[in-house]
Amino acid sequence: MVSDAEIVSELEAQKVIAARRITLKRDGQIIPTRHVILTFDTPVLPTKITVGYICCDIRPYIPNSVHCFKCQRFGHTKTACRESSALCPRCSEPGHEETICRKPEKCFNCKGNHASYSKTCPKWKLEKEILSVKVTKNISIQQARNIVHDRTPKTNYSYPAALTTIKNPDTPLEPIQTPTDPKPSTSATKK
Repeated sequence: MVSDAEIVSELEAQKVIAARRITLKRDGQIIPTRHVILTFDTPVLPTKITVGYICCDIRPYIPNSVHCFKCQRFGHTKTACRESSALCPRCSEPGHEETICRKPEKCFNCKGNHASYSKTCPKWKLEKEILSVKVTKNISIQQARNIVHDRTPKTNYSYPAALTTIKNPDTPLEPIQTPTDPKPSTSATKK
């Protein structure tokens, strides 16, 4: 299998500055795949590159969300976690490891009937969508989070409730004035 350094050396004319092969872990062994994450020295990602005589499609790499196996939240790892006590990833309760847990599964993030690390979790899917927006639009994680949250429908929030919400309750509401004269005004007819 070709090393990452060899890939960079062969593709440097196409502005490739780094390469990292994607690996899988099965039964404790690391297995390299045929997929490689390339880093380009260009502001815009190319759509194709040529490897030897083969034209390969390029698409953005969208990573999975970082998940803390101590507090079970997204966005940081166990080593950067500030929580004092660890939660079981299976039942979201403190005081025991997942390997000995016999309690029913309960996600810390969405309170659903699955482990906190499950990729079926709606919160995990939301984090994945945020990362997708971040990568495809080349923006900060906070900007991506704002975009996704703005376009995500709010649950348990009715249309009438939205209409009655006023951002500044001190602002008096003016009644809408309807014209009583059906004739158009002279200023509207002048050209």
